[in-house]
Amino acid sequence: MTDYWTECVSEAFDDAGLTATDDQIDTVASWVEGAHENYSTAMGYDVASRNYHAEQKSKFEKLEKELQREQNKRDRKTHV
Repeated sequence: MTDYWTECVSEAFDDAGLTATDDQIDTVASWVEGAHENYSTAMGYDVASRNYHAEQKSKFEKLEKELQREQNKRDRKTHV
């Protein structure tokens, strides 16, 4: 755990008028850090990102095929 999370929890407790031992602050900070690390998974952002990239790849491949068809048409016209 980083000092960032410990400091964050400690400041939050102070602001809320709560007292806690160093061990209690460390425990809460560990939970907050873990929640932060898993936030994108819990909220579905990692899935959205994968879906977006798959969609972009599909669009790119479709455009590549369309370009190839147009180039083939042009090549056939010039060879006639």
